[in-house]
Amino acid sequence: MDRNQATRLGLVTGAHVLLIGALLHTVQTQPPLPPKEITVTLETPAPLPVVAPPDPKPPQPKPRPQPVIKHEPVPKPLPKIPVAKPDQVATEPPPKPVQETPPPPPPEAKPAPAPAPVSPPREDANANGNMKPAYPPVSRKLGEEGRVLLEVHIQADGTVSDIRVKTSSGFPRLDNSALDAVRKWKFTPAKQGGQPIAMWYVLPVTFSLTQP
Repeated sequence: MDRNQATRLGLVTGAHVLLIGALLHTVQTQPPLPPKEITVTLETPAPLPVVAPPDPKPPQPKPRPQPVIKHEPVPKPLPKIPVAKPDQVATEPPPKPVQETPPPPPPEAKPAPAPAPVSPPREDANANGNMKPAYPPVSRKLGEEGRVLLEVHIQADGTVSDIRVKTSSGFPRLDNSALDAVRKWKFTPAKQGGQPIAMWYVLPVTFSLTQP
């Protein structure tokens, strides 16, 4: 720094010091001002006007939801299929018909074998100890005679398992005499294919006064 600049800086600094000292002296030499009186007046506020509450607003109706309209997708046009001209169509020979082999005929059902013939039972009043029905004496005295038909169930062993009157002679004494005698008979049973079988058999028994 040269001498001229130092001189200027010292002058400026001294001027500022003198100015600050004068201000401080002035503040100290002036007497203090008395405090001012403050008057406070209370005023009653005027009553506020009564204001009626505002009318409630009517409820605003809620807006209805608008239906959602679905737009159906518009189908895209199909691409045009090129049609071959008649002269461009390849002609092929029609297929040959396939000859189906007819199914074999069903086997013929064999007819069921005919049942073996049945030979009826045989009776012999004199054989095997079979006794003829006794002619009741009262019937002879009263002249009672006639023929009774008996239904006899003959077992495979030739014995009688059941017996009943099919057609009466008209006289109970003659019918009962025939039942009592034939119930004890032994028959030659009926046979089918050589095997004895049980069978119902109609047996006539005749009562005649001319017979011994």
